[in-house]
Amino acid sequence: MPALSERPEDLPLLIDSLLSRLTPEFHLTVSPESLSLLQHYSFPGNIRELRNILERAALLADDDVILPEHLPADVAASNSTNNDIQLAGTGKILSLEEIERSYLVQVVSSFSGDRDELAGKLGISKRTLFRKLQSLKK
Repeated sequence: MPALSERPEDLPLLIDSLLSRLTPEFHLTVSPESLSLLQHYSFPGNIRELRNILERAALLADDDVILPEHLPADVAASNSTNNDIQLAGTGKILSLEEIERSYLVQVVSSFSGDRDELAGKLGISKRTLFRKLQSLKK
């Protein structure tokens, strides 16, 4: 049987099944962001580790949705280092341009301030940010 990290497409169904067993009285779901983090995690402990992660997250969740902050720090940490540089499971190294594009898309979608403030946070001029954002549209 292949490792859980080799079949991320199975995670949504497996997560639903585990959550229905762990918390039958609640209908817990996993947010899309949390699912993405889990799909990129290597799961060294395989399904048992997934079960433990979900059990912990279910205890921390205030509502009926498991958010990224309910997941262990190592799940998010593994995503920010390894999967930004390589495509999950393929070993293909991304170019700096691809990494920058991916990073900009992520930052722009999650940043709540204006473009001037974003440029300042990124350490670039407004004009450079505008140019980079224009190149994303191409």
